[in-house]
Amino acid sequence: MRLCPITGSDKWQHYYTSKTNRIITGDQRISEGKLEKIICTDSGVVANKRRFTSDELEVLYGKEYELNTLGKEEHFFYTNEGRLSRSEVFYNWILPHLPKKFESLIEIGCGEGNLLQRIKNNFQDKNISGIDGSSRASELAREKGLTVQQELIHGKEDLTPTDVFLLINVIEHIEDISLIISKLKSALNNKGRIIFCLPIQDDGGYDIFFHAHVWH
Repeated sequence: MRLCPITGSDKWQHYYTSKTNRIITGDQRISEGKLEKIICTDSGVVANKRRFTSDELEVLYGKEYELNTLGKEEHFFYTNEGRLSRSEVFYNWILPHLPKKFESLIEIGCGEGNLLQRIKNNFQDKNISGIDGSSRASELAREKGLTVQQELIHGKEDLTPTDVFLLINVIEHIEDISLIISKLKSALNNKGRIIFCLPIQDDGGYDIFFHAHVWH
């Protein structure tokens, strides 16, 4: 039985079932499957009805996931300040939240390293590294000269102690959020910081239709 990561409640009801036998993942792949979402009646959190197994996660993210694995130019946002790359937008968002004094940073789910490289370029005297579940994305990141380990984090792993953990659009993919956060906290150095970015959309947002997103 799922527990709501916000309230700890086990009270769920049906929210959405797809009418076709096709699903779409967050990296925009379409494959066969049934999408079923439930909603916590205490908090309004929406979740996948069925949990992913560890083997399914290894296939989904370690082998098949295509976002940040193609080695192509990242997409751009068109803003009042002009055209900005995705990594620049996220860098500008997180910069005010980085500790004034830190020596090390690990980005979990760093993909091919676009954001990680931007951080590394601006903090060259710091120990900047990343972890990603995709073997292809990790390979692309290392080709850029970045220190990136290929590993899918389930919550049982011992993480390297660091001053900052950074997770950009990752937490919504994680089955056991409380376990992961507990692991991150235990690996933080004194006065360390965890920084999350995650998609939050108003009612009716398309994010709920992503099979690979566990939580909404």
